[in-house]
Amino acid sequence: MNEANRIINNCARSPIWHGSVTADEVDEIMAICGGEVLCCGCLRKFVFEKVTEKSYTFKTVKGG
Repeated sequence: MNEANRIINNCARSPIWHGSVTADEVDEIMAICGGEVLCCGCLRKFVFEKVTEKSYTFKTVKGG
């Protein structure tokens, strides 16, 4: 399992899961799930904030 899949799976289990990723991992997460994940019966959306040119923080928030 690669890092993007691990992050998506963890976010699907815990609504407070957060961390940091590379720009390539952001692209991979978006390609795999389109930026949304189902967690505990609620649709949540990934939020990425740029830290440096190549790194981002992530969290999920309740989707509409």
